[in-house]
Amino acid sequence: MQANHIAHNKRLFSVRHRLGLEDGKINGEPLLIKVMENGRLTCNLPTLEESRNNCLLNLSKLSDRFKRLRNASKYPVRLSLKLRQIKKDLSAQIMKAEKSTPH
Repeated sequence: MQANHIAHNKRLFSVRHRLGLEDGKINGEPLLIKVMENGRLTCNLPTLEESRNNCLLNLSKLSDRFKRLRNASKYPVRLSLKLRQIKKDLSAQIMKAEKSTPH
């Protein structure tokens, strides 16, 4: 299981991201891409300059309230329905295990 998709929704100066599973029905772009398989590159890697420019572009899109060193706002992230169900199931399993474990 890997949460690897992100969907952007800009509305009224707010940005919300939704994480979902690779096989989920969510619009967005992958957070992770495969770059190595069996010890070999699977794609062309960006140059250092391209990586730097991409980083600066992404940072420029991020509100200053999230970049503050003190009292930064929490970044809003939502889970897809499938991930929410997995989270709920895992929480229930943990609660059950904690109740059955003697202290």
